[in-house]
Amino acid sequence: DIFENCTAYLPDNAQLVFNNTRVIHARLFFYKETGAKIEIFCLEPVEPGDHQLAFQQTEEVTWKCMVGNSKKWKEGFLTHTFELDGKTINLTAAKIAQEENTFHIRFIWNGGIHFSEIIEHIGQLPIPPYLNRETEESDEETYQTVYAKIDGSVAAPTAGLHFTESVFESLRKKNIQTREVTLHVGAGTFQPVKSETINGHTMHHEQVEIPIGIL
Repeated sequence: DIFENCTAYLPDNAQLVFNNTRVIHARLFFYKETGAKIEIFCLEPVEPGDHQLAFQQTEEVTWKCMVGNSKKWKEGFLTHTFELDGKTINLTAAKIAQEENTFHIRFIWNGGIHFSEIIEHIGQLPIPPYLNRETEESDEETYQTVYAKIDGSVAAPTAGLHFTESVFESLRKKNIQTREVTLHVGAGTFQPVKSETINGHTMHHEQVEIPIGIL
């Protein structure tokens, strides 16, 4: 059978719970004066630690990040200058701490705009590494679930990508209730287990919000 017919296998009056997280433009690119390209991959906010509060900041914020080509960025600041809403914005990035293979990066900018606006404007949507290609414009739609609404993930909850509006219509006809939780998927979802024993594998953590009464 095909997934579009999944409603036929569900009992009437059931309840399905969906993860309404939305993938953010987590990949930011900076260039040094030498021309070296540095990628800063925003994983999760550190200060403030709440995703929505971090997105609402208008001057500075600190994120836990992976840094591509980090050997070319040993010290100093990185700056990305761009235009947004008629303003010239200077976004500065500085490494303030290292945590194993990730860094705490402090972003500082002018213009009084939200950090969410910055990454939406200059950031790139991260797609799974196993696709072996660059991000395409179509990914803005196809790599989000149809019910995505809360910014915070760096990877899509891929099981949900199979649901379409026609499937939801079929659910309604069988009086199947839908509820939502928010779990921001982290990059650790792609981290392979390389150790011989599970004790040697460091599990990442993810932020989840479950509304009262859903269970």
